Amino acid sequence: MIEKYDIRLHSYSNIEWEYISHGESIRVILFLNGGLRIAESAYQYIKIFCGDYRVIVPTYPPIHNVDDIVIGINEILQKEHINSTLLE
Repeated sequence: MIEKYDIRLHSYSNIEWEYISHGESIRVILFLNGGLRIAESAYQYIKIFCGDYRVIVPTYPPIHNVDDIVIGINEILQKEHINSTLLE
């Protein structure tokens, strides 16, 4: 059975971002999905890592500018009070 994770929202510059933040650890993994760009597609990784880490997985909105993607992910990390992550 696929677990359901709460989807959080963050908006900046009229761009709506969805993301999952799951787990309680102070250690954080930022999981950047490829392909589908949808946070829920990483459910198996969230389940594996959430025991030892807090896992952040964004869904990429339809943005065609890499700078806006970087800013959006940084905004999510700031909202979640995260100063450093393990990038996967």
